[in-house]
Amino acid sequence: MTPLRRAARALRTPAAVLAGLLGAFAGPAAGQSPAPRPAPSPRQGPGLPNRRYAPGDEFTVLSRIDARHGVPSGQGFVTLHRGYLLVVFSMDSGGGGGTGGFAFLDISDPRRPRTVFTTAGNPAYDRGSPNDARDIREAHSLSLSGDVLCVPTNKGRGTGVQFWDIADPRAPRKVGFLALPGLSGGDYAPTPWWLCWQGGRYVYVAGTSAGLYIVDASDPANPRLVDRGGAPNPIPVQQLGISRCNVVWAVGNLLLVAKASGSGFSLLDIGDPKNPVLLGSHPGSVGYSCFINGNRLYAADDPARVYDIRDPRSPTLLAVGPDVAEKGGYGMLQDGVFHYGSSDRYVKLDTRSTPFRALGTLRPRGVIYPDWDFATPLGNLVHIGNDHPFGSVLAVHSIDPDTTGPEVTMVSPPDGATGQPVTSRVGLTFSDQIDLQSVTPSTLVVRRRGGAPVPGRTSHQGGVVNFWPDQPLLPNAAYEVIVPAGGLRDFAGNPTPSDFRSTFFTGTAQPQTLVCRTASPGPTVVGQPALFQAGPVQGAPGPYSYRWDYGDGSRSLWSASPVTSHTYAAPGHYRVVLEVSTPGGVGWTTCAFTHTVHRPLAAGAPTGSSTLALDPVRPRVWTVNADNDTVSALDTNTLRKVLEVPVGPHPRTLAFSPRDGLLWVVCQDDASVRVLDPASGRELARIALPTASAPYGLAFSPAGDAALVTLEATGALLVLDPRSRQALRTISVGPRPRGIAVTADGRTALVARHVSPAHHGEVRRVDVPGGFVVDTVRLAFDPGPDAEDAGRGVPNYLASPAISPDGARAWVPAKKDNTARGLSRDGVPLSFENTVRAMAAQIDLVSGREDLARRIDFNDRDMPSAVCFSPLGDYAFVALQGSNAVEVRDAYDGTLALAIERVGRAPQGVLLVGDRLFVHGFLSRSVAVYDVGQVLAGTSLQAPELARVSTVASERLSPQVLAGKQLFYDASDRRMNLDGYLSCASCHLEGGSDGRVWDFTDRGEGLRNTIDLRGKAGTAHGPLHWTANFDEVQDFEHDIRGAFRGRGFLSDDAFHALSRSDALGTPKAGASPELDALAAYLRSLDRFPESPYRDANGRLTPDGRAGRAVFQRLGCAECHGGPHFTDSPLGRRHDVGTLAPSSGGRRGGPLDGLDTPTLRGLFATAPYFHDGSAATLREVIDRSG
Repeated sequence: MTPLRRAARALRTPAAVLAGLLGAFAGPAAGQSPAPRPAPSPRQGPGLPNRRYAPGDEFTVLSRIDARHGVPSGQGFVTLHRGYLLVVFSMDSGGGGGTGGFAFLDISDPRRPRTVFTTAGNPAYDRGSPNDARDIREAHSLSLSGDVLCVPTNKGRGTGVQFWDIADPRAPRKVGFLALPGLSGGDYAPTPWWLCWQGGRYVYVAGTSAGLYIVDASDPANPRLVDRGGAPNPIPVQQLGISRCNVVWAVGNLLLVAKASGSGFSLLDIGDPKNPVLLGSHPGSVGYSCFINGNRLYAADDPARVYDIRDPRSPTLLAVGPDVAEKGGYGMLQDGVFHYGSSDRYVKLDTRSTPFRALGTLRPRGVIYPDWDFATPLGNLVHIGNDHPFGSVLAVHSIDPDTTGPEVTMVSPPDGATGQPVTSRVGLTFSDQIDLQSVTPSTLVVRRRGGAPVPGRTSHQGGVVNFWPDQPLLPNAAYEVIVPAGGLRDFAGNPTPSDFRSTFFTGTAQPQTLVCRTASPGPTVVGQPALFQAGPVQGAPGPYSYRWDYGDGSRSLWSASPVTSHTYAAPGHYRVVLEVSTPGGVGWTTCAFTHTVHRPLAAGAPTGSSTLALDPVRPRVWTVNADNDTVSALDTNTLRKVLEVPVGPHPRTLAFSPRDGLLWVVCQDDASVRVLDPASGRELARIALPTASAPYGLAFSPAGDAALVTLEATGALLVLDPRSRQALRTISVGPRPRGIAVTADGRTALVARHVSPAHHGEVRRVDVPGGFVVDTVRLAFDPGPDAEDAGRGVPNYLASPAISPDGARAWVPAKKDNTARGLSRDGVPLSFENTVRAMAAQIDLVSGREDLARRIDFNDRDMPSAVCFSPLGDYAFVALQGSNAVEVRDAYDGTLALAIERVGRAPQGVLLVGDRLFVHGFLSRSVAVYDVGQVLAGTSLQAPELARVSTVASERLSPQVLAGKQLFYDASDRRMNLDGYLSCASCHLEGGSDGRVWDFTDRGEGLRNTIDLRGKAGTAHGPLHWTANFDEVQDFEHDIRGAFRGRGFLSDDAFHALSRSDALGTPKAGASPELDALAAYLRSLDRFPESPYRDANGRLTPDGRAGRAVFQRLGCAECHGGPHFTDSPLGRRHDVGTLAPSSGGRRGGPLDGLDTPTLRGLFATAPYFHDGSAATLREVIDRSG
């Protein structure tokens, strides 16, 4: 057997392919000898192909890497290790949580990648195994030191960093893990967004809102947080000069931290690796990511930006690339060319000279719902990473082989640097990625000048090689950094073309290091001076000079005074940086903090409807238990439940009367308000409201002279006298009012229409004393465009508005329905991320109009349900019902400050009590309590959980029904949907209808009006949907797997067994506990809402009886007969003259008729017909003849 055939057998690779590979390698550059490659073996792959391609192959896809290759989730950055392509995979929106893992691929034939190893579907790497890999986060970053891989993880309180021994790519072993305190595994925060393992020792972890973690991983089997001698670890973002820490890169003694999806980056001195010192900051945008190479910072924004960081104290914008893509992503540099993903395409940008020039772009075809966010150049190929789970690609970015060797583009410490600490590390950036196997003591030499090489460890990440000496350097010594020609290799096997040498000089063993301290003097009001004062300076004798950067684009001159003042013209959270220097600039340091500037507060506080209320006398917070017909009280000191008392059926909101301190509770199902003694919970009075009026929202005027209650079924706002508890006036406010907010002066109420009309949302402004509607604030249809992180849509399911403490604005949480999209409407099918999106509108209360430019689109989230403000109005706390989360938003610019994940199921209420945030988890029957004192004080963006209090002692729903309802609402479950946008409740909140007409043509259907599920008891009325295409609730597995792009609640084998993959085939009942629970919940929806159009005793009115006679005379009961007023159980479908081309088909075939809808509950289900073409019942009757 020939050696070639033996190697082929060992590699399980056809000999012909191997021969072709060996013959295709490009020759070396002129005058160079090719660097030797390790011989193929079970532990060593064949490496990267470096062949010439046909002219037509440039910017074309060679192959797709997806689940067929053991890569079932989204992909980010990749790297080459031991001759194999290392692909880390995980879901978008944070990933981990059972979706992560990695694979090694043989790409010697790039048109046919071959899987060598994968954790996917491998029992040895599944739950319960010591090598469980499923919590690995999406691959924003991955670091290698030798044969050990460091990656971030996402798994609730098990969120942190993992270490894997990958010396044998066919049998990796997990060797270490560290959970990082304060991280809970979210999407944007708080999560380990990025990491950089420097020299195989310290891992710098970008913990988003939590700050910067420093982990000692010198022993990867026993990683630990670095002890910073009393200083915090993580380092709060306020001390880093940025508002969120998403990106981190270490290069020698220089550290980069940056905020993703926003503006701002900082450069820090890490000569002392455990105590970073801020050097300089820049407010410029970096898109989603950035990196350091060649004394430049490259930002994968759209357009791409490059910053000059030669002076890290004063980084400047160097140049901006052309606007050629949708938005920024993640990228790397190769030979002066910037390769980056940009959501809708890959971009190859020449940055070797200005103006930057796009050399080409590629939008790979044939992949559904792509998000081409990542680009990793690999020789003349590029891996274009799609962080959605439908496959990434290998493509050709140059038809010519890569024959350019890697050159050093930057070194830290810089050449000639003096006074460097003995704890220095050496970092080099290269013009291409480096094969870490080629880094040896002879190819990267750090030595005392003329001496022997210093022993140490190395690491590689994205073209950056770091060296960490095993022992501190000698003081007052000269050190050389040498990269000899022909030593290091890039991924294509090209050697370094020439020698590189650099020298730096250490200082004393214990240098005098300046340390400054300062802090915000406390919040100030816009237009009023803020007085800043430096604290004592330590480490070197004075005199000292001081200079302040105020964070608003201005800074002071150098001064001998440690005191300064500054007046801000606009509200915000400003990053203030103090520089301190000794004479001649010999000693220099910085310190930073966040200073809050707010608008003047209104006299008094606004009020609003909520599921939570604070007792003004006792240390208690009360909450409603809507499914259990009780309310509960929690002690705010002990954080324990002290009372749970019964009230009327279906309590929705509650509030305390400012006049007498009594607790009022709105009970929807019997149309009443219960007045309770808050000391004992005893009912003192019962206020009867109009029959079947479905009251919902309750709010008192701040002065306590009026109680306002929305009547959803009758479209009214009822104003009650809190003393007499009698109605003062009833104000018609239009259909479906729910949430209320009242201004601090009590004159104006904002009333949100819960289900919007077709083209805009509505909030009525009501003059409370006058008893009339002043006007209607329209929330506009969002014009888009549709993107991965934003989209078109009409605001809908409006929740209660919240008025800011300054009285200037009101936030309205809502969802956004993309009814402009669909094959029949704009030719574009609905997608999982552009059907329903989460949003918050902002109403300018001075102009009385929505400020559309300030509307917030919550990415990877579902169903905002409540908002409350910090006392100064600088932060907004937004409950996200479908995401089981609370996002803390900067109220002035709308950016994400912090996310609190897993707050309880279906949070519907948020309330601040001092420094504590109370979150009502409707479906977990709980109130979670968080300490947000540091957030409010501006010293940190962490919110540790203090308690989780159960509010219900005896659950009324059966375990199966409750489990089904929890699933119905849960968009955070990746089995339900792909990225967290959709759940059943997104369109059927409380089992109802969102009143939308959706274009489901891509599903083989057509225009379809959302059906109200209440009263239907699952399939008690017959098959489901307008075309009766589902015959059991469990068939929603098809929508979940299809339009929602979820993993589903059935295994693939079970779904495809027998004829279950046909919605009308083998029943799915009994095949999945989760689907059965969903069915049980829908069966429990066996009551229709009571009609307000009947008499008070529930009987038909005279007009109703007359209508019944007409109904009988016209024979309407032929189709709308029986106890359910439908012939659906008989399997009949009808064409009643409403079918049109836009009606589409049935199950992908012709549409032969429509299922007959019930007439019960009809008053609450406008619009009518399958396509919503009748706005009122009168139109239905007129069109029906």
